[in-house]
Amino acid sequence: MVDYGKETNAANPQLQFETEDMKNATNLVDALNYMAKKGWHMVNGYSVSNAKTGNNEQHYLMKKAAR
Repeated sequence: MVDYGKETNAANPQLQFETEDMKNATNLVDALNYMAKKGWHMVNGYSVSNAKTGNNEQHYLMKKAAR
């Protein structure tokens, strides 16, 4: 999922990361490479433990490159 920092509704808190270019993506590195091709740079990456599921989630803070 990708959260672009825009206001969302409760039914769809984050946007699904599905595009024609990414339909064959099989892992996180594919997604990060795709975002880099679109002009985004990774600033920070960190793990967060999800208390509801007990799983760890990977979060990546990205910044749009200046034009």
